[in-house]
Formats: sequence, structure tokens, C-alpha cells
Amino acid sequence: MTSATAIVGSVPIENIDELVISVNLYYDDQGWLVAYFPVGDEPSWSWQAKDLNLEDPVFSDASDSTLLYAINDVLLEALNSDPMTPD
Repeated sequence: MTSATAIVGSVPIENIDELVISVNLYYDDQGWLVAYFPVGDEPSWSWQAKDLNLEDPVFSDASDSTLLYAINDVLLEALNSDPMTPD
């Protein structure tokens, strides 16, 4: 959806086992870029599980998220900006 002041779209992000998760994004003319899942989607989809060791599945980096991947895709590909890094 596109309006005069905002764009809402979806970005596919690959997670564990080739699972592709669609992340919704909102971007407006004030500079807001928000990644979110629709109501009812699994909250666990926000975590990236690509590099987990199946023999010792310790989740140690909560900042490595599907939502951040989607934001960085838009920053890099569409806006030609530097990617975000979590604080």
C-alpha cells in the first residue's frame, strides 16, 4: 500500500531450514521505518535461528532478529543507507 506520506509492504526473510518469513514494513515521510508481524503470527518468528547448533541449541544473541534483517534489507537495497546494528 502506498499513500502520499507512507508505504506499507512486505519483505521475505529466510530463517532456519529454508523457512521464509514475511515481515511487514511501514515507512513514512518522517523517516519512521517499522518492521512488524500481523496479529496472530508466531512471536518466535522474530528470532533468527540460522546458526544454532542442533547438538547444543543455546540461544545467545537476541539482537539477531528477523525484524532487524528486514529493516536492513530496506535500508541497504531501497534507501541506499547503512545497516542498523543493535545497541
